[in-house]
Amino acid sequence: MTEPTNCSNDAVINALADGDPQRALLLAYRTGNDDCDLAHAWRLVQERQVELGGNTQDVPEKPSADPCYRIVKHYLNAAVVPRWRQVLLSCLIALLLFATATFILTLHTGKLITSLRSLSWPTTEAKVLLAFTYEKKWHGQDSEQVADFMNFYFSYQVDGEEYKTGMKNVQYYPALGDIPLKRDDLFKIAYDPNNPAVVIYDRKLYDRFFAIPIGLILLAIAIFLVAVEWSREKDYRRLLQVDEEIRANLVQPSSD
Repeated sequence: MTEPTNCSNDAVINALADGDPQRALLLAYRTGNDDCDLAHAWRLVQERQVELGGNTQDVPEKPSADPCYRIVKHYLNAAVVPRWRQVLLSCLIALLLFATATFILTLHTGKLITSLRSLSWPTTEAKVLLAFTYEKKWHGQDSEQVADFMNFYFSYQVDGEEYKTGMKNVQYYPALGDIPLKRDDLFKIAYDPNNPAVVIYDRKLYDRFFAIPIGLILLAIAIFLVAVEWSREKDYRRLLQVDEEIRANLVQPSSD
């Protein structure tokens, strides 16, 4: 294994003693010979760590399993892929996920709250005035996918007053035995006792429960990406300063 000079070896040991393994790894990498790659430098640092009293069982089998190695490697990769491109890509992905999550949650959260409130609302019988069904098709990975929807308009009475309204894009599932509504069918609806014009058809409750977790998951992923990128940026700036100090110390003025 290629080892750094005695002077730099002392600096590696001092960095480890100070609890700064990232500085130690960067020192070992910068002060090694041309054939000393980051993996070799990492193994050298682990050996020095054991010499200082570290437990050999705590040493990962592979460098990639060590967070310290990954952080320094990410810093060095910035010389290949400019750091601003990495940040821009992560931010664009996070922004796309955040926008999608916001759209889903904005669209469905209010309706889910209404759906949950409707569990305590009184119910009444409604009559279908007009109904029609349609399919939405798209190509999946292996085959064509089909979803069934219906639009219907209906009337109902509350305290002797008649109301008319309609619902659109209500999905139903023929494979599960769902039968779409047709004209003159009777079905139950729940209505807001404080505003009987607000009604809910219970099938839509399931759509909300399915959509909102997806929105929350996308939002969590977006926040995670931002947190990871923020942490990487802090590590990058610190290692950049450390690297500048190492490079400055490597340039020794010649003495007459």
